[in-house]
Amino acid sequence: QISQALMLRETVRGLSREDSASTIYGYVAGLAILTGMRSTVMHGVFACSWITGLTMRVATIGLIYRKATQMSKQALSEVTTGHVINLVANDVERFVEANVVVHHMFVGPLHLIVVVYLIWLEIG
Repeated sequence: QISQALMLRETVRGLSREDSASTIYGYVAGLAILTGMRSTVMHGVFACSWITGLTMRVATIGLIYRKATQMSKQALSEVTTGHVINLVANDVERFVEANVVVHHMFVGPLHLIVVVYLIWLEIG
């Protein structure tokens, strides 16, 4: 994202400086290539995150099933079927959803530092 913004900045600067057409076309081609690369890389990242989340979901459902089969009849009578279905259907699905976006927790601050640095360089 940051490299795309920098390439767009150079394209606009090139237009305002009235650079040659080939230079501006180079900036635009670079922007298109960066966009394609970002889409390709992010697709792989999200696919791996989704698969990891699904693996966690299946493992957790297996743990819930194992625990339910090992419970005594008295303890089993205290747990409602709706509670178990809610665990399996809704709560475990959050592993998949969270796993897809959890990397933003780590990448977000790094992006913030880079953007603040670039703004510092630009403004002075």
